[in-house]
Formats: sequence, structure tokens, C-alpha cells
Amino acid sequence: MRSWLSALSNLLQFPLQWVLIIPFLLQIFGAVGLVGYLSFQSGREAVESLAIEVINQTNEVVAEHLNSYLGSPLKLTQMNADAIERGVLDVSNHAMTSHYLWDQMQAYDLTYLGMGFVDGSGYGVARFDGKTTTLEDWTGESENNIVTYTVDDQGNPTDVLGVWTWNNFTETWYTKPIEAGKPIWSIVETYLEVGDFVVFASASRPIYDSQGELLGMLAADVQLLKLSNFLENLHISQSGSVFIVEQDGRLIANSGNSAPFVVKPDRTTERLPARFSSDPLVKQVGQIIQRQQGGFQDLNQSTDFFIELEDESYFVSIRPWQSPYDIDWLVGVVVPKNEFLAEINANRRNTIALCVLALSVATGLGILTTRWIVQPILRLNQASTDMAAGNLAQVVAGSTIQELNGLTTSFNYMANQLGESFAALEANKVQLEERVTQRTTELAIAYEEITKLNQRLQAENLRMSAELTVAKQVQEMILPRPDELKAIPTLDIAGYMNPADEVGGDYYDVLVQDEIVTIGIGDVTGHGIESGLVMMMTQTAIRTLAKLRETDPVRFLNTVNATLYRNVQRMRVDRNLTLAVLNYTDGHLTVMGQHEMVLVVRANGELEKIDTLDLGMTIGLIDDIADFIAQTAVQLEPGDGVVLYTDGITEAKNNNGEFYGLERLCMVIQRYWSLDAQGIQTQVITDIRRFIGLRKVADDITLLILKQR
Repeated sequence: MRSWLSALSNLLQFPLQWVLIIPFLLQIFGAVGLVGYLSFQSGREAVESLAIEVINQTNEVVAEHLNSYLGSPLKLTQMNADAIERGVLDVSNHAMTSHYLWDQMQAYDLTYLGMGFVDGSGYGVARFDGKTTTLEDWTGESENNIVTYTVDDQGNPTDVLGVWTWNNFTETWYTKPIEAGKPIWSIVETYLEVGDFVVFASASRPIYDSQGELLGMLAADVQLLKLSNFLENLHISQSGSVFIVEQDGRLIANSGNSAPFVVKPDRTTERLPARFSSDPLVKQVGQIIQRQQGGFQDLNQSTDFFIELEDESYFVSIRPWQSPYDIDWLVGVVVPKNEFLAEINANRRNTIALCVLALSVATGLGILTTRWIVQPILRLNQASTDMAAGNLAQVVAGSTIQELNGLTTSFNYMANQLGESFAALEANKVQLEERVTQRTTELAIAYEEITKLNQRLQAENLRMSAELTVAKQVQEMILPRPDELKAIPTLDIAGYMNPADEVGGDYYDVLVQDEIVTIGIGDVTGHGIESGLVMMMTQTAIRTLAKLRETDPVRFLNTVNATLYRNVQRMRVDRNLTLAVLNYTDGHLTVMGQHEMVLVVRANGELEKIDTLDLGMTIGLIDDIADFIAQTAVQLEPGDGVVLYTDGITEAKNNNGEFYGLERLCMVIQRYWSLDAQGIQTQVITDIRRFIGLRKVADDITLLILKQR
């Protein structure tokens, strides 16, 4: 029994070379096979995942474009309806309203923008060819009641292009909102206009006066063929397609060269259902939807499927897209499967080739490595066997393998090496303790120096913070208080200042002396405490001169300039300011000094701009500015007023680097001029902050509103 077990044990013993190489090769074979299998499986899954990703991204891009392109007409008609209802836009003034519509046509990508009234009249601005703008004006007469004009680059009518007949009450953009009782999108229509065919839809809504009486309809048309251009430029695939259809299956737009309509012999047009499109992919999808679903009308959720066309497979995705006011469309994306498989098949072939190469190289290296390892071990084993037989004079040859060579050397000199190792270890321990002690001392000294420096920095920061806080509080304290402004019986005044830093360089003040109201506004160059000091010196100088009843404009501004010039020279700082001073008495207003435009707003919303460039000179730049000073006068009636501001408003930027600008400021002021001064100020500041967004304010912002009661 024992001899049998011994024989079995000998049989189960294997050479070291086999033990090393066989598991190594088995691992490589397994890894290569697994990689090849996973590559094949992942390729199949990647095709569908990649196609879904491309389709989803395309649908998101199309949806975002539709939301943007079709959202503009809705926002524009809402804005115009609000302006009419609030009395900001007087539709009885044809010239002003036509210019208003012309300005909007320059800012928005529209085909037509018009108004039709309950008496049958109306006017509108058109750009049917996408380039040339025309003006239409019509009356409520039954025939030849509409005239089309060309316009100049200012929107003024020039030449008559044609006279024809128009009837508001037969047009869907006029009648449908009345039937629906709300704003709506009209049906999609096609017609021949200016030598080319137009596919358009109208966003229309009722307009009312301030008493809630119906005035008529507003309409804004968009050219839907531009959607086809957008889809064509997506370039999602060399042979794929993107299209948009209505619920009834008729095409709105598609990415191919085929039009979504056909032209009949009589030059009328008929929109095509998707199943009759000249684009083979769109036609195939339309026919399948018609055959399997009975049409597009029941597709109220996403639908995905495959189609075969000319021996090629395509992924198809249909996604619903909806918009407020009754738009319910479907977006279809068709992409060929082979375009995704080509790169994946190439990668799979490369993977298999690399696996085979790696397997071959690894097998050869494994055989060489095991032979390199086993030979020194066999020599050492033979020497040990000889020593066991009594032959102690053995010299084993060294090996190029460091571990085996060390084992050979240690065979005779182990004890000596252990002693030397322990001695070297003890020496290293002493040296390490000395180094640790030295480094600890150096770190303690460095820590103490850093602590002292940090304490000094904290003290300095605390001092500077306290100085800035005090300066800011002083600056805010000298601004006119709301109760002071309310105490002025003839004027409704609201002021606002927001510095860009802790201490700003903007200035404004309102003083009352002997029934004369003196208003000052200025902008010091730069920010920080130096600009704040110049602002406070300006306020003090103006208050002193007003108290001394100095009314001569030349002496007034020249004295302020001389005072600030000498102080700035003494401070040795590069600071100066633009400054305007206004004096008001019983509706009579005088303006002197060089600053931003002075905006005079009449009770009816009309706005005048006073350029102050020739009324003065920059304060603090030279010692005598008497020759540069002048003044101008304005007469104010009840409801009239003045708006003063600094360039921090007009030069405010949004995230796109665009300036807020004077024109936008004037537009907001005119829109809300019917409010009191505080209400106007609130609306302007709100609009500025909405425009700036999350961007940091780069300059001080100051705004002063004055309205004669």
C-alpha cells in the first residue's frame, strides 16, 4: 500500500518548467478568448447604443431649435399686445406704429408682422424673400383697399409696389383667435409670394385697449422652409434623414432636397403627406406608419423601429413635439445602421489581430523565461545534492537573475552577511534619529515665524477692512435720504446707487435752498477709497456753493473744479470726474457741466436727449475750466421729468459681452414712465440685473429719476 502511494506521488510530480509555463499559457489563452468574445458582444450592443445616442441628441437639437424659432413670434405678439393695452403703443398713430413694427422686423427672424383692426383696416411689415422689407397699409374699404410700399433704410415708405384687395374678416389669423377666444397658431399654409413659394404659420392673438375693448388682431408669421434648411445643416448622417410632420401626416420640413409640397400646373401648391414624399426614406417611414398605425395622428409618445430599404437597415425614431397654443408636431430621425457598424467592425478586427499577436509573443516569451529561471535552480539543486552526499567543495556558478545569484552567494557567506547587516542597521538607526531631531527643530522655528507673519497679516487685514467699512458708511450717510426727497413738493424723486467695490466713485445729491432744487450727478474715474474721497469732496464743495447761493454756472463749476484739482494734486492720485449740475425752479430746469446724456421725458412718453459734451469740462483735469462752461434750459410741465445716470448702466455687459446701451435704457424708461419715480427706478434696475445675469458688476451703477408733480 505504501509503495503504491509513493508511486502515485512520484507520478504527480511535474518538472518546474511545466509548472511555470502551462498555467501562464492557460491564463493567456483564457484572456485572449474572453477579450475576443467581449469585443464581439460589445460591438453588437454599441451599434444600438450609439444609434440611440445620435437619435436622442438630434431630437434634442431639433426640439431646442423649434422652441426658439417658434417661441419668438409668441413672445413678440404678447409684448406688443401688452404695450397696446397699457397705452405705451398708440395704434391710432400709423406712422409711429409702422416704424415700431419695422424696428421689430429688423430684430426678429420673421416673414410678416402686422395688425388688423375691427373696422377692417390695418398695417404690417413683410419680408417674404428673407431680404427685402415692404410696408402694407390698408383701410376697411371693400376693394383696392391695401397699398404695398417699399421702404428706405429708416423704415419710411417710398415707392408704391402695388394696390390690391384685402379683407381681415376672411383671414384665419384674424378669425381663428376670435373663435378660440385665446392666442393660437394658424394652420400651416403655402402660397406664391415675390416669385417664390412660402410655407408659413401665423402666431396671432387679440389686442385690447386699456378699457378691455377689442381692437383687432396681432399676427407674426414665420417661414417654415427655414426649418428644412436647419435640418439639412445638422449633418447627422451621409444617407440619413430628419423630418417634421403634423398629426395628419403632412410634411412641415425635411432635411433632404425635396420640398414638403408639390406645385400644380395652375401654380397653386399642395402640401405632401409623408408617405408621398420624394425622399425615399421619409416615404418609406410614412408608408409604414400608415400601414401599421393608421397614420401619425395616434402617435402621442416616442416610437422606435427598424426599416429595410434597398438591402440596407435603418434605425427610425419618431418623437412628439408640442408647443403652447395648439402646435402638435412629430419629429422623425432616420439613420443607417451600416454607418455605425463600419468603425465597430474595423475595431473588432483590430482587436482580434492584436489578441493573436499578443498570444504568440506571450507564448514565446513564456518558454524563454521559464528556461532562463529553471537552469540556475537545477545547478543549485545539483550542488545541494552533492553536499548532502558529502562533497562539500562545491562552487555554484552565478546567475544573471539577481535573486538566484544572491541565493548562490548566500550559500557560503550567510552568517557573515547577517552580522554586517545588523551592524549597518544600527548605524542607520542612529543617523535617522539625529536627522529627525534636526528636522523637528527646523520645523518648530519655521512654524513660529509663520505664526507671527499670519498674526501681522490678520491685523493688517482687519485694519484695512475697518477703514473700508467706515468709508462706505460715510459715503452712504451723505446720500440724500428718502424722506428728504419726499419733502420736495414740486418733484417726485427716486435715487439709486450701487458701487462695484466696497467704496464707489459715483456721486449724486439733491439740495433745496430758497425754493431752488439743485441736483448733482458725477462719475469719478476708478474705484476704491481714493475715488470715494473725491466723490465726498465733490459733494461737500457743491453743498457749500449751493448754501452760499452761488447761481452763476461758470463760477459755480470753476470753483468746484479748482477745489478738487488742488486736492487731487495734493493726494497724488490720478482721479477726475464728469459732473453735471441741474437747477430747478417752478418747472424751469437749467443744465450745466459735462456728463452722460440728460434724458428729458415728457408726460406722453416722448423722450429728448441733451448732449452735455459742450456744457463743461472734466473736473479735476486742469486748474481752470471757465472757458469750457455753458448751460442749457428745459421747461417741464406736470408729468414731465428728467433721468440722470452714470456709464455703469449703459456699459453694463451680459455673459455674451454685449452692452446694455442707451437705447435699451430709453426703451425701458418710456415703457414704465406712467409709474411714479420709485416705480420707474425699480423697473430699470430690475431690467439691468436681468440683462447682466450672474456676471459681476464691473462699474458703479447710479440712477436718478425726477418727475414734476
